[in-house]
Amino acid sequence: MFATDRDLLVIEPQAFARLAWLGQRVLSGTGSVSGTALTLTGATFASRGIGVGSVLLLAGVPVEVVAITGASTATVSIARAGVNDPAIATGLSGSVAVAGFTFGPQIALAHRQVMRMVGVDPDGVVPGSVVPGQVKNPREVAWLEALLALRLIYAAQATAVGHEAQMDRSLRLLDDRLRSAVGELRVLIDTDGDGLADVVRVVGVAGVVRN
Repeated sequence: MFATDRDLLVIEPQAFARLAWLGQRVLSGTGSVSGTALTLTGATFASRGIGVGSVLLLAGVPVEVVAITGASTATVSIARAGVNDPAIATGLSGSVAVAGFTFGPQIALAHRQVMRMVGVDPDGVVPGSVVPGQVKNPREVAWLEALLALRLIYAAQATAVGHEAQMDRSLRLLDDRLRSAVGELRVLIDTDGDGLADVVRVVGVAGVVRN
């Protein structure tokens, strides 16, 4: 997968606060916060499948995991504009409730769909096929994966609780953004293993961009 929970958080900051019940709970406990440093109480990040790009709720405030600095310590930040930007302090301090949720299954499904849309074999089982490791611009592809994952999540919410006006607006907005992202996406592929992209693919179309 190219997208992470962090990518969903950037697009929809309230997804983990309002829609966490549609995800998978991986952590429920307490911790201590000081600036951008978080220390878990009685748990480790690895044992809960939490790593860089995961999202946690600290006293209900969604934050992204920027770095794992120890078995039970991590650098966290409120959502940053870019993955290389400095961590931003949460404004919290001391002991807090810590909850972890992931939309990993939805992201995985979105990843498979996007890969197939551009003729990439997500499982690498077809001899001679292009595989995800040959994609040279995964961050650009992650944007479409995240939008599609959110579309799946909102659709599940609409199915579960009915089509309310706010959900309908959210779905329409996501559909507009998905159409735009699909039209703009250019997936760069390295077909000869030299580390440079030599083919560009869009949905349903492939073309050579370098000899």
